Amino acid sequence: MYFSKFLMCTIVAIMISQTASCAAIGKIKGSIAGTVYNNGRPTMGQVQLLDPKTKGSIKTQPVNNSGHFIIQDVPPGEWVLAFLGPASNPIGNLKYVKVLPGRPLTDLVYEITEEDPLVADLLERVAAQSGEKGE
Repeated sequence: MYFSKFLMCTIVAIMISQTASCAAIGKIKGSIAGTVYNNGRPTMGQVQLLDPKTKGSIKTQPVNNSGHFIIQDVPPGEWVLAFLGPASNPIGNLKYVKVLPGRPLTDLVYEITEEDPLVADLLERVAAQSGEKGE
């Protein structure tokens, strides 16, 4: 009788411990690192991390003259990257990425292309917020 109670308590403790470990793993943040290219050449600017549902900005990081960037402390999940040019306007296509708990996403290649309807929508929003009219 004593052994069966001990065994049950041990099993329950292990299950609680495993559940807590899984929950903690889901909260471990990752990172995104890569290079931005425009017409096959590295380009400078900024990379903006956007919420995929609202397209609201989460973080913005500089892109150096070699085209490299890194965004730290990214919560696990699916995200959208936008490239911002010199005037901080979105340029080119959006890049969809998935960050896993505690895992860095490295060597991401972000090739800017000009044809993307979502970017046109973002450009209109930026213009509207700055008081300009979109064409």
